[in-house]
Amino acid sequence: MSAAHPRSAAAAADSSSKPSISIQNIQFEFGSAKLKPESIETLRNLGNALNQGLRDQKLFVIEGHTDAVGARAYNIELSRVRAQAVKDFLVNEMAVEASRLEVVGKGSAEPANRRNPYASENRRVVVVNEAG
Repeated sequence: MSAAHPRSAAAAADSSSKPSISIQNIQFEFGSAKLKPESIETLRNLGNALNQGLRDQKLFVIEGHTDAVGARAYNIELSRVRAQAVKDFLVNEMAVEASRLEVVGKGSAEPANRRNPYASENRRVVVVNEAG
């Protein structure tokens, strides 16, 4: 999965001590949950990992995160809808069992870059292995 880069410090801060991966190169159209075409390869790699090496793991939480631009309520909903778009892709295109994937929108509450809450690296998806 060369396109997905773990961000251990951000992942650890976001999800306690559960194994997780922050996937920043899953990108969306501005202000929407429409996946950009360049995100598809990353999602295919993630789907393959979930169906192969991680197939015995029963539950993953897909966390959507935003930067601090915009109202809190808007960012929470946008991050949830983006996490849902990732789940929908994994279920519909990669045949990952829907019951293994849960979505949550975190908005801008847990920035990857705490020094700059408006930074683009805060707009990301984090996948948390709840079995860990």
